Amino acid sequence: MKHFFVTPASPVHLIAAQVVVAAATALLSAIGVAFVSVVFLDYQMKGSWIVLIASYFFVMIAMYSLGLLIASLCKNIKIANLVCTVVYFPMLFLSGAVIPFELFPEGVQKVANVLPLTQGVKLLKSVSLDQPIGDPRFILFLLTVVTIIGFGLAVKLFRWE
Repeated sequence: MKHFFVTPASPVHLIAAQVVVAAATALLSAIGVAFVSVVFLDYQMKGSWIVLIASYFFVMIAMYSLGLLIASLCKNIKIANLVCTVVYFPMLFLSGAVIPFELFPEGVQKVANVLPLTQGVKLLKSVSLDQPIGDPRFILFLLTVVTIIGFGLAVKLFRWE
């Protein structure tokens, strides 16, 4: 990053470029998963593909904001990888993406319900199955707050070192 310090690029431009590249990668991955699901696993979408895609991008941006916040707080990539592992793996495990959320004990569900990835998985699941998601305002509010705080703090705390 010290090499970028001598360029006219601002932290906002660097963060935006990183998000665009990561979003393109995530989009290609999602297209691959959707293709395999539809062609080889005979997946039948019950909800709207457009709403699913919009929800996917919304959840993705919220998660990227957390990643960029972690990256802006950590001094080097080794520490950032460690912190991301400590933050993301428990969040992934508790989100319902690995083990169905409904199988967790009630206390674990209460804790997991405040995690943004849990709400994101609930949103994606409900859209793809065309089922109600509980309180959609809470999900949208939580993901929006995470996104704004994550990106805002990432830009504010970003350092060239």
